[in-house]
Amino acid sequence: MQWLFWWGTSIIGSDAPHGGGASIRLLFVSDRMTDYQRFDLRKSGEITIVDIKAKELSELDFQEQLRDELTDFVTSNSPNKLILNLKSVEFMGSNAIGVLVDVRKAVHEYGGQMVLCDLQRNVRMSLKVLNLEGTLFKICDSESEALIAFE
Repeated sequence: MQWLFWWGTSIIGSDAPHGGGASIRLLFVSDRMTDYQRFDLRKSGEITIVDIKAKELSELDFQEQLRDELTDFVTSNSPNKLILNLKSVEFMGSNAIGVLVDVRKAVHEYGGQMVLCDLQRNVRMSLKVLNLEGTLFKICDSESEALIAFE
């Protein structure tokens, strides 16, 4: 959380003395995009990039927290263009794939688009074996390819 102080001249509003004058306003600025423990967020223009922090998405507690955090972010911010960068993920269990499915569903409910990128070979193979690549998920080899996919 951050607090910003603004000093300026105001001639309208309940905080202004009669006839105008200087006022102090306290503004709250949310740095909500940095509050998540299981992923980092970045922006590239109008595209939101989520970097998953874990190497293994196999622990149930981690998966549930990741699902909660991602779903919270998506429902609160409604990013129209979302990239999930999975470059650090070396293993993904079936429950973690369910997390991706849930996030995709949430994004598509409001008309957004989601792309996965930078998948390790075995993670990508898991999605391919389940016939999710190209059917449920658009997968790009790199982040730069994913950025171009939205053009």
